[in-house]
Amino acid sequence: MPRRRALPAAALVAAALALTACGGGSGTASTHDNPYGLVEPGVLSLATTGSSQPFSYTDKSGKVVGFDLAVYQELAKRLGLKTKVKTYEFDSILPMVSTHQVDIAMNSIADTDERRKSVSFTLPNYTGTMDVLVRNGSSIGSGAAGIKGKKVAVQAASMSALYAEKYFTDSTLVTFPDTGAAVTALRSKNVDAAFLDGQEANKFTTQYAVHTTYATADPKNRGAAVVVNKKQTALRKALNKQLRAIVADGTYQRLFTKWAPQEKPTPQLAFLKKYYAEHPSNSYPN
Repeated sequence: MPRRRALPAAALVAAALALTACGGGSGTASTHDNPYGLVEPGVLSLATTGSSQPFSYTDKSGKVVGFDLAVYQELAKRLGLKTKVKTYEFDSILPMVSTHQVDIAMNSIADTDERRKSVSFTLPNYTGTMDVLVRNGSSIGSGAAGIKGKKVAVQAASMSALYAEKYFTDSTLVTFPDTGAAVTALRSKNVDAAFLDGQEANKFTTQYAVHTTYATADPKNRGAAVVVNKKQTALRKALNKQLRAIVADGTYQRLFTKWAPQEKPTPQLAFLKKYYAEHPSNSYPN
């Protein structure tokens, strides 16, 4: 994308005066016409990468699709807004929102303290799962009780390892340097199960004779959410309201099942419903 030349300061001042003169109306009228303070009134613009399947990726026709795109389109529809999708490198997405060049960003973006310094977030719309993998034909059933007394492979220093240390106290944890080594141990029958990041687990189920028997989410994390400019309070409140609605009426499960078929929706819904109940105000995170 070609860079635009910056205008001289004098030109910027003149342009600002011209806009003021032409406006001729009050701030109230502007707010009435654009209640969410959108970059373009009536249009909810989105920044995403278009390269993060299943959340945001480019299909064979060149269209940007995915789970986050489907949620975005649903939210815009419910707010009576048109859509406009713009793709960027991931490290450019948050600055585009913080400088209000686009309205929101979605790309499975984790809500963290560091990111909250420059942008705001809605309620979460996704959380990464951690999955228990077992060999096909294993007698280990679903649920945490299934791995009680079993040898479980985990990746050293990973979030799943920390979770397992806290919650799988009745299992014997065996540490490996990476997920590939953990799955190799599982396939070689040196361990009974492997506990991995959900996306990693999904990858291995397509390569080897293993499957997910149990998936869970860390209750301590804030998940991934819609990124919003700090000043767009009205937009954030409206999005929070509609996120609650799509989870409550079954739309979220339908979209998740369509766009992320390898992941089970149950842990997602359990996490979101619990989190939403714990944060009942649509002013979240304020």
